[in-house]
Amino acid sequence: MLASWYDEEGPAADVLHVGELPDPEPGPGEVRIRVSVSGLNPGDTKKRRGWLGSSMPCTASYPTIRPSGHLGDELGASLGIPGITAHRAVFADGPVDGRLVLVHGVLGAVGSLAAQLAHWGGATVIGTVRRSGDLDGVDPAVVSHAVALDAEDPAAAIRAYAPDGVHRVIEVSLSANADLDNAVTAPDAVIAASEPTPTTPNSPSGHCCSTTSLCACSAATTSPPRPSARPPAISPSTSATATPWRTSPRPTTGSTQANAGGY
Repeated sequence: MLASWYDEEGPAADVLHVGELPDPEPGPGEVRIRVSVSGLNPGDTKKRRGWLGSSMPCTASYPTIRPSGHLGDELGASLGIPGITAHRAVFADGPVDGRLVLVHGVLGAVGSLAAQLAHWGGATVIGTVRRSGDLDGVDPAVVSHAVALDAEDPAAAIRAYAPDGVHRVIEVSLSANADLDNAVTAPDAVIAASEPTPTTPNSPSGHCCSTTSLCACSAATTSPPRPSARPPAISPSTSATATPWRTSPRPTTGSTQANAGGY
């Protein structure tokens, strides 16, 4: 079979090989699966480079089913990690029906899926984009209100749609948006961040698909809750459990307070 592989960590040009390998023969209790399309994610390339001390072997398996209708295998292969991350970020802390959900980077892979899932889950979605020129790319059928981060006062723009604050933030750049999130969250809001943290370099999922509530990260094999009375969405078999850190009622200094514990 035609394959691409590496036997040691390092830059792609130095360690990646492409060639023929023997067809794998299934043993007792095993089956051989034909791979139509395989998706790669930033976490895969980081592991190949030995990111944060990760060690060999590094194997990952993201099985998907063939999409129905006009959707191709390429789309199915690309949904794995972004889809799991988005699903976890939106639903790990409970249903979002009737809630105000702020999704950062709403035109990105994780952000666009998170917005669709939150909308499907019954939330009112506020989305952000980097530049005002990107606003035309936002789907108004999914995102009720869109805000550009290069606006004069994006916090005021978000607050115009959520005067009492948003209930959940789907965060893809916590370090860059921390002050903004603090300014627009309601008391007891949840910030679900998908940024990987250096505390878990060898975690089975923390390198690329974990989500964290205000930056905690732990690996587990539990599935996130789904909103009731609705059809199932993406159901990861292995993902990272979000450790809830909620913002407390904001003190006069405006700094975010987090409950004790976590990482």
